[in-house]
Amino acid sequence: MRKLILVRHGQYDLLTGRLTALGRRQAAATAHALREYEFDAIHCSTMFRAQQTASILKRGLRSPLKLKRSLLLSEALPTPIPGLTTRAELPELRDNLSRMRRAHARLARPARGERTELIVAHGNLIRLFVCLALDVKVVAWLKMRIDNASISSLIVGDDAQEVLSSFNQTQHLPKELRTAG
Repeated sequence: MRKLILVRHGQYDLLTGRLTALGRRQAAATAHALREYEFDAIHCSTMFRAQQTASILKRGLRSPLKLKRSLLLSEALPTPIPGLTTRAELPELRDNLSRMRRAHARLARPARGERTELIVAHGNLIRLFVCLALDVKVVAWLKMRIDNASISSLIVGDDAQEVLSSFNQTQHLPKELRTAG
């Protein structure tokens, strides 16, 4: 069985791509909440806000694991957004969806024995993983809210069946640290 703990990065500055002071506090609070787990791997997007969040989590967990950075986990739109997406953007969106599906296939697979892996990524990617796990149309990601530094978890059985164990959990964050942006 493989358990995937999916954490959305903390709040970040749109201009610099770096976590805000609030985003760093969110990540630290999330690290505290994740101390119950013993991780076998830590994966993160190559985007700076996810790497910063992953580093804060790693430090807070006192983990000796090396961060496994992957372009496959980068943020992108996986499908058109009705009323906003232009026809010219469709090829890029198809490529995004293909890449995100590859990330899911690589990470959400049966494990030999029991493994727990931390994935620090982005809202759209986490929502897409949830759609794939639930075997629903991928456009369903548009109807899901996901907060900064939230925790979601998927369990992948030995038979490759996926179960969504939790989604967008934020109870570890005090009210003043909860943001959706």
